[in-house]
Amino acid sequence: MNVLKYIGAICCMLSLLIACKDYDSDFTDVPQADEITVFDGSVLDYLEQGNPNRGLDFDSMLVVINGIPGLRDSLAKETGERTIFAVPNICFQEAMLRLNNYRETKEKGRNLYLRDLLIEPFVVIEEQEGPTPDSVIIIEHPYDYRLQLDSLMSRYIFEGSFDMKTLSEYTNGLHTQDFKFGYLMHILFERQYASGLEDMGKRRLILSDKNYTLLDEGWDRSETQVINIQTSNGYIHVLSNGHEFGFSKLIANFQNYGNEYIYD
Repeated sequence: MNVLKYIGAICCMLSLLIACKDYDSDFTDVPQADEITVFDGSVLDYLEQGNPNRGLDFDSMLVVINGIPGLRDSLAKETGERTIFAVPNICFQEAMLRLNNYRETKEKGRNLYLRDLLIEPFVVIEEQEGPTPDSVIIIEHPYDYRLQLDSLMSRYIFEGSFDMKTLSEYTNGLHTQDFKFGYLMHILFERQYASGLEDMGKRRLILSDKNYTLLDEGWDRSETQVINIQTSNGYIHVLSNGHEFGFSKLIANFQNYGNEYIYD
């Protein structure tokens, strides 16, 4: 009988050990609300280096940052901290794929690349018949695709340092503006509880494009996969690979690229 009790005790201990291992495997890489990952460099250094451990590259985001006059210099400053939601390459690829598929379906022209959207502003001249014979009315139509791309990129960049602990203090999330155009965005800290233990649950941030509405059902949301990275001039949080750069707005902004001279 003692032998059976001894064997039973060992089985119980093994079960507990296995259960603990499974539990820890889900949450050991999740920081507490006051923990941060310190990166030795600036926000730009982080984007240029990427995150090899997670297979994350930010080359496409850097193409935009480097292609918009003054944006790189602004992010390189050691004064005036920024919070950046980094967008992985795959998120740009998905956005451009959807844009080009739409253009192909609507016979709008060739496939576009990200660099195509960074061209210099230009003006298309339209001539219309004037009120008198042989008179002509000149109408100028300005186009600035680079500015439109700039406005989309800016929705991932904010003035100030917003780490996980700071954002967790906003019960209903933080309503804030992008750093350049004053466009209204929303950042929400979200916690998942693990077996009723508050400090052991997974944590993430939700970045939302408010789409000019106060009704949250009309917002476009994207969650993070990496959070709380402290750099020398701000914080970085990395959006999930399922995010589509521009919050699904590339088609609305760039579908008519190359057809500017056509007026309905």
